[in-house]
Amino acid sequence: MELEVIFVATITLVILVAMIIILFAVFQSKKNKYIINRLEAEQKIEQEIVKSQMEIQEQSLKNIGWELHDNIGQLLSTPKCS
Repeated sequence: MELEVIFVATITLVILVAMIIILFAVFQSKKNKYIINRLEAEQKIEQEIVKSQMEIQEQSLKNIGWELHDNIGQLLSTPKCS
């Protein structure tokens, strides 16, 4: 009788430990997936920021070029009075 109780308690303990290990493994797996997804999202955001900065810089240079072109055109088209 006492041996059966010890055996049942041991089996129960082994099952509980196995369940805890499985739950921990599942939790770690989901946590790792979450971290990977978050890092990928952060990288995409960084890429979009860099892309936006490059587009802004390119547009600014185009605007400066147009302004210079217009100013030079105006200077060349104005008659000089001497």
